[in-house]
Amino acid sequence: LKWPMGKQDEYIAAFGGFNKIEFSKNKVQVSPVKIKQKTLKELDDNLMLFFIGSRTNSSILINQINDIKDREPRVLNSLDKVKDLSFKLYDNIKKSDLTGFGDILNENWKFKKNFSKSVSNNKIDKLYNLAIKSGAIGGKLTGAGGGGHLLLYCEKSKQSKVVEKMNQFKIKEVKFSFYTDGAKIVNMYDYGGTK
Repeated sequence: LKWPMGKQDEYIAAFGGFNKIEFSKNKVQVSPVKIKQKTLKELDDNLMLFFIGSRTNSSILINQINDIKDREPRVLNSLDKVKDLSFKLYDNIKKSDLTGFGDILNENWKFKKNFSKSVSNNKIDKLYNLAIKSGAIGGKLTGAGGGGHLLLYCEKSKQSKVVEKMNQFKIKEVKFSFYTDGAKIVNMYDYGGTK
């Protein structure tokens, strides 16, 4: 469709679960990540998601793609750092080091903000910093940035304070849980639909 976006989201949705996905010019390799059930449960419990407002990511991605084509050092360096962090994140998950997972999310967010000036704004920075001060270890905006959803890693004992602070800004938590299967076609007739 020639839309200005990556292909990682489609692979994530198609395969489901936790995977290490490596993209090269002519190949995509998907390798399941072995995670202890206890670690997976703890990670599921400690991740929080907040909807912070609508965004249009196409302009952010167009600007980012143009900066990459122009070999903008700030963007290229940040992309390299985020790639390196993905390998660290992979190791942390395999070692069940979830505090390290949260720290890497925090470091990742700092680099992601260099992808484009539109990734963050004063409101997003204020909410993110408030979440960190309230007990979250790290986080990031999902997608291209500029709005959408804020994902936070925060231990259960500190989550109520984060929710309270977000509610002060009318930011609501979105409950979610991990799903190990990939995308499926649902037959409505299996759920009482009529012909």
